[in-house]
Amino acid sequence: MIGHKLVKAGVRVWRYTPRFMHAKASWNDLGQVLFGSANLDSKALNSNYECSLLLQNESIAEQLQTQFNADLLHSTETDIASLSSQHWSRQAFAYASTLLSGWL
Repeated sequence: MIGHKLVKAGVRVWRYTPRFMHAKASWNDLGQVLFGSANLDSKALNSNYECSLLLQNESIAEQLQTQFNADLLHSTETDIASLSSQHWSRQAFAYASTLLSGWL
């Protein structure tokens, strides 16, 4: 569901396929880097104690961008057509998971 909303809003969503990735890092062209433990959902942001580290380091930002570009070679981009063509059971599971996430 969340991926569907993001794609419909124009965000490019990539799914890393070799294995599960749980990394939480973001960076920008100004060399600002954020590493943290926070999940970006309402439960995590409202009820969990999370920690983040904000750095100003262009070298680390460049290294992250290089690794991200390498990871894209092993990722598939999600688009509206691929989301719409998913089997109904997968769509139902994703919807139910979103509804239940507040209690999990």
